[in-house]
Amino acid sequence: LGNAQTAPFDGWTLVTSPDSLTGGTNRFEDWHDGNSQQNANGVSVTVNDNDAAGTTWIELNNASANVQTLGIERSLTTTAGQLYTLDLEVAGRNGFSALYTRFAVYVDNQLVGWFAPTSSMNGPDWQTVRVSFMGTGLNQNIRIVTDALAFNVNGRGVAIDDIVLTAQPGAIAGNA
Repeated sequence: LGNAQTAPFDGWTLVTSPDSLTGGTNRFEDWHDGNSQQNANGVSVTVNDNDAAGTTWIELNNASANVQTLGIERSLTTTAGQLYTLDLEVAGRNGFSALYTRFAVYVDNQLVGWFAPTSSMNGPDWQTVRVSFMGTGLNQNIRIVTDALAFNVNGRGVAIDDIVLTAQPGAIAGNA
């Protein structure tokens, strides 16, 4: 099991509801290079981040018998008319289907992206996903939450790392 904490994690706070699979303990479930995780077949594999800049990531999941991170959120003051781009490195839990790894990104309660990355049984297959939104000039809330359709009592979901937000003048061409 990765480490678990309740304090803000790099400026992000925990989302603790809704919780469709009651019983899990709300914490930031963070993992580190060299940790061991069970894959979908119950076999322990050593996991690593794909980034030389860091060795820690969190896992979004919903558990009934273990630590869970339902989601994370943060607020920021934006500039009206600025295009904000949020890039994330993501990987599904080893060997689990997209039904377990699905997650969504919301800005001010509006869906701006939905993803379901998967990985092989042997370890995380990291990929970059991106969403964009237009700044309003007000305080805006970004929320990244599990949106799984299948659950494991021990909470198997999606790894999230290297969350980068950039801003530039412009218009949204699409959220792909």
